[in-house]
Amino acid sequence: MRYGVVKKGLMKFQQDGPLEFSKVSCRFVYNRAIPEHYRFLQNTYKNYLKNKIKYNSPAKPYRTIYINPTEVENRSFDISISGGLCQVRDGEWDNSAHLDSIDEHTYVKGLYERYKQKKAWEETEYVAYAEKKIDENGERWGCSNVDDFINNRCAYVDEIYEDIKKNGYNPETQSESDNKKYDGRGKYKQELEPLVLISRDGEIIWRDGYHRYAIANILGLSIPVNVLCRHQDWQLHRDEVAKSDDPMHDSHPDLQDVA
Repeated sequence: MRYGVVKKGLMKFQQDGPLEFSKVSCRFVYNRAIPEHYRFLQNTYKNYLKNKIKYNSPAKPYRTIYINPTEVENRSFDISISGGLCQVRDGEWDNSAHLDSIDEHTYVKGLYERYKQKKAWEETEYVAYAEKKIDENGERWGCSNVDDFINNRCAYVDEIYEDIKKNGYNPETQSESDNKKYDGRGKYKQELEPLVLISRDGEIIWRDGYHRYAIANILGLSIPVNVLCRHQDWQLHRDEVAKSDDPMHDSHPDLQDVA
């Protein structure tokens, strides 16, 4: 174990006492011992059970909703993906101070430059960012130099774009079963649809899946997404809508299962 970890642990013990130290230690061991995708599955199931007890109209964890990416303005990294789908949280995480413009994301800007402005990959922010990461870490997505990145990663993105342009968007998830399982050997996030958050006012906030967002936005396609987290106020609104006969509620994509 690294010296820095031990030092931080001792400081935590001195500052917060043995009880809090024990809690932090247990979380540390759990996060190191349990792979992220297993924590994701476990937490998704726990979220659903808790929501069924606490709320009148909880959403099924793997139910997807269809959205138009052109209507999304903001992104956020405040909500942990390993916390699982169907999280319900209160707090200020959905306020503007915690959000960034999705159009400023490097992948979104880079793909826009490539497919809307028709730039060569070498002229895009997508490759500039990859070059920076290769200089810092020695590789990016398994590529150890810029030429390798362009010939492999960028060529792969071109293939995805052309396929979606020609054949339409093919959802990653084909089942909405609550018992959906994922192969632990795969990258589980790639087996989900893009992940979004829903604010207290119903705003769709992007969380993960920026390549798919950018391509769908450029091509003007509506796509399915998985809801990672809803603000508690929005979940209470879902409960109210479930008891209402007002047809105006039908317009929001996250109210289709309750209206």
